[in-house]
Amino acid sequence: KMLIILGIAMAGLAIGSAWVLLQDYRNHTIRTAAQVEHLGLECIGPIPLLRRWQPVHISEGAGGHEPAGVDEFRPSPMLNQTVRRALTAIKVANVRTIGVTSAVSGEGATTVATYLAGAAARSGGKVLLVTADRLESSRPSTTEASLRPGSGIVLDERIGLDVLDAGSAAWWTQSDTSHLDAYDFIVLSLPPLEQGEFGMAARNLDGILLVLKWGGVELERVQRAMAVAGVEPSDFVGAVLNMMDERAIGKFGDRFWEAEAALAARRRPFEPSMSARVIG
Repeated sequence: KMLIILGIAMAGLAIGSAWVLLQDYRNHTIRTAAQVEHLGLECIGPIPLLRRWQPVHISEGAGGHEPAGVDEFRPSPMLNQTVRRALTAIKVANVRTIGVTSAVSGEGATTVATYLAGAAARSGGKVLLVTADRLESSRPSTTEASLRPGSGIVLDERIGLDVLDAGSAAWWTQSDTSHLDAYDFIVLSLPPLEQGEFGMAARNLDGILLVLKWGGVELERVQRAMAVAGVEPSDFVGAVLNMMDERAIGKFGDRFWEAEAALAARRRPFEPSMSARVIG
């Protein structure tokens, strides 16, 4: 009886392991940095799955804003580190106007764009967040924003950022060039690559950051989306893996990620020295 029980247990373990390996082999969704690099893009880092919406607040005095509840919402160390890496890549590429997009909708590009703009603003620069994605944009309400006359730009007090809610792909036509030139850094939340509006919204950009949901979209679909959008790997400053399971971070290849993230939480973000250029 013991031999039969032991044999059944071993057979069940072998069948279960084989089933898991088969499912993993058949899963072609993007889950590793190697897959991102197969697209010809640098994998900047992972962003963990956030348990709740955490608006980005700018520390008092940054950009002349004084938002409420600065300490109420604070991004995780892992998110903070990845955003800083993205800002470093943007600085190295000498990019002033960066677009944040995804291959398909629902990948969290708008959230990443907000965190990116908030991190840059905390460094002391004058930052503008543009929402050119009509599907994912979150329009500030009149109780949360104060209009800046003649520019179409509002101050969203909920996130402590200047926001231009373009409402269309031709975002640069919603505000005068003089108003846009006043900003050191502009972050755009773009439509997904698969949507036809992407090509129009991506005009007048210096670079693009691609957001890929961990285990969300297949590699082949991302490649098709890039081909449809008419973009090349050289157009991107890199990509981030969003909504990643923290237990799978070890597969990312950085065994010292936790220690590095803890140190990053105590460091002040660098000040991006973007060179201002005329948009148009």
